[in-house]
Amino acid sequence: MRPKQIGTFSKNLVVSLVLLLVTFGQSSAGAEQQHALTVLAYHEVTDRSTALIPDYSVDPTTFVRHVDWLLNNGYNFVSVDQVLAARESGSPLPRRPVLLTFDDGYTSVYEHAWPILRMLGIPAVVAVVTRWQEEPLSVDFGGKTVPRKHFMSWEQLREMQSSGLVEIASHSHDLHRGILGNPGGSMQAAATTRLYDAARQQY
Repeated sequence: MRPKQIGTFSKNLVVSLVLLLVTFGQSSAGAEQQHALTVLAYHEVTDRSTALIPDYSVDPTTFVRHVDWLLNNGYNFVSVDQVLAARESGSPLPRRPVLLTFDDGYTSVYEHAWPILRMLGIPAVVAVVTRWQEEPLSVDFGGKTVPRKHFMSWEQLREMQSSGLVEIASHSHDLHRGILGNPGGSMQAAATTRLYDAARQQY
């Protein structure tokens, strides 16, 4: 049973809405665009008051609205396996295909998004930072120490993966943090920055 339609996209998903409009909004763009893939990237699915990064969060009610809007406007949820198979075979994806992804492995995704995905049979990708999964009590979250409970356990991830709906992906092991990036002392993203050695004054 589908959730009741209760509204349109909120400002939390403005970027995703723009992608949808660009991909599908022009009727003159040709039938091939009806099969172009749209990827929607989520992070935390929780109220802003409890989110680690409020601007990257979406509350549970709004997430249901997003899913409901997509279902009622002709979109088809696809899995990453379908995307790869279509790429290899050259066959088109279903009309208006959309792939849901969830970055960082937040517990709120398990608590609030996973029940909806499971109920409706919607596939998704959950990308985790494996270093955070290994921490027993707390996590270094961008230089801030936060409780380990904000992130899913391996057991929760296995439950989602074993359903056949969720693909677990790597969001790096230990690169989702800041490192010293220059002589000025700026902390920059580890995944894209050359580490500056202050003692040797060189990169």
